[in-house]
Amino acid sequence: MLKLTRLLFQVTRNVKYSEYYEHTFINAIVASQNPETGMTTYFQPMKAGYPKVFGTEYGEFWCCQGTGIENFSKLNDSFYFTGKND
Repeated sequence: MLKLTRLLFQVTRNVKYSEYYEHTFINAIVASQNPETGMTTYFQPMKAGYPKVFGTEYGEFWCCQGTGIENFSKLNDSFYFTGKND
């Protein structure tokens, strides 16, 4: 969804797409990393009250941790957006 949202913003310059991108990036990608250990989640739980399960440094390494770490390359991908007059 982030790729689509970024492209829609580039075409339309509608701020709702950049706001959606920012909201999704912070709540899905940034929140998938444990701030204390740096380890990532296996998946994003959708059930209310269900805790996030983070991998450990040596005991677990799931396939989603390998692909999920790629998400953090988006830190530079869409650092800021500009409007029609910029």
